[in-house]
Amino acid sequence: MKQLLVVVFSIWVFALHSCMFTEENLQDNVVQLEDLIYLSSNKVRLLARVVENNESINDHGFYLASDEEFNDPIIKSLGSKNTTGLYYSEIDSLSQTSDYYYKAYFSTSDNIYFSESKTFSTFEGVINNVSRTIGKDGEITKITGRNLTNDLSIKFGTTPAEITDRFGDYEVWVKVPKVQQGYKQPIIATMEGISYAVDTFYYETGKWTQLSNINNPPFFNGITFLNTHTANLSMGMYKDGTPNTQMYSLDLTTFQWTQTIVPSSIIPVEGAFSTPSGYFGSGSSEQIAIGQSLVYQLENGFYKYENGSYTTLPSTPFVSYASFAAEHNDIVYVLGGRDALYQPLKLFYKFENGVWTNMGELPFEYDTSTPSFNLGSEILLTNNNEEVWSFDFQTESFIRKNDFPTKISQEGIAQVVDNQLVYGLFILSNLVNSTDILGELQLEKITFPGDRNFKNISHFKKNSAIYIIRGSTEDNADEMEFWKFEPFEFNN
Repeated sequence: MKQLLVVVFSIWVFALHSCMFTEENLQDNVVQLEDLIYLSSNKVRLLARVVENNESINDHGFYLASDEEFNDPIIKSLGSKNTTGLYYSEIDSLSQTSDYYYKAYFSTSDNIYFSESKTFSTFEGVINNVSRTIGKDGEITKITGRNLTNDLSIKFGTTPAEITDRFGDYEVWVKVPKVQQGYKQPIIATMEGISYAVDTFYYETGKWTQLSNINNPPFFNGITFLNTHTANLSMGMYKDGTPNTQMYSLDLTTFQWTQTIVPSSIIPVEGAFSTPSGYFGSGSSEQIAIGQSLVYQLENGFYKYENGSYTTLPSTPFVSYASFAAEHNDIVYVLGGRDALYQPLKLFYKFENGVWTNMGELPFEYDTSTPSFNLGSEILLTNNNEEVWSFDFQTESFIRKNDFPTKISQEGIAQVVDNQLVYGLFILSNLVNSTDILGELQLEKITFPGDRNFKNISHFKKNSAIYIIRGSTEDNADEMEFWKFEPFEFNN
């Protein structure tokens, strides 16, 4: 009978011991949660305190789960602990914008103790800034934000970018990838399967191709006509003051040059105004030395070149040098320029239905040495003061715009390509830039690889390429260079 009592008592003690260890023991002031140390999108640092314990701690740590019942919890075990006091742990496998429950625990050989449970919500990953949005492939751009997720990935368009360095959850360094086409690429960030555009990257572009030279000494201050099939270069003066009496025509299909003689009835001039369709007039037939000054001998001829022939039109009621001309709806507008002493003119005329009309005085100084841009419904004109004026064809009026966004010089190129203003190659410069119509985004192009001491003779646009004819001002120059420039293509 005594043996039976002993066995029954032993079974009762063992059962009691087992029950005490497996049940959650919530004892005040035994283990307590402190405030969170850190919280982001994927990461949390938990802090707890063992307040009181008289036994050896075999394990301690935290439970974390997405539900209040702690089904299938994450258990962060920190192992044994010799003393009471604070302890912490970091869990970095969380999902952004999610709710979690957590509690602290420690266990002895006989018991497991839990704190009360609390909850927190992870933050959303946000990108605030991209340090560099203009540049070349291979360069580093820094992307900063807050709560950036562990799985953050970056693409430029559809091309993955390498994250070379990471600094916590607030900054990553990204190597700009090489793309095959498209100078403008959205920067796409993906965090936990959600993708969104955070900015736009503009690649430095500009493809230069040198074409066959023109076997003729360079001449300057000529005129250029352009139609569907040919580009024509004429007029102008050689360095020694001899007028150019040739018309150089480029077949835009074969890219072969041919030469024809300008009829003797046409007085060869330099600095004439012209339109791409073939109107041209005025200009200087020679420079006359009077004392220490050179005076232009200005002419008032006005002509139309079309389909290989010339038509003489009513003479201009003015004479000028380097006036600007534009054509819209069969109306030719002529403005600005210089007089015989190279002083500014503010003339403004139009030619319509065979009649010249004086439109009054130009509200600003302008000549063709500085850039102009034809936008279709309006013309943008820039002068040496970086002023920008708009001429509206519909209202035939001028509006003063904001100043040009960058410094400009003289005798450069200027075209509108893909709704961007492309300009540069000014005197003694090999730089080309582009800006949007509003002047808010300026992009440097790949530097011109040719001789910057050469001067521009002519340039014209076909499709998205600019063709440029350049020449040396040296006495022994015997040919002109011919270049193709694609401002938004990669120079691969």
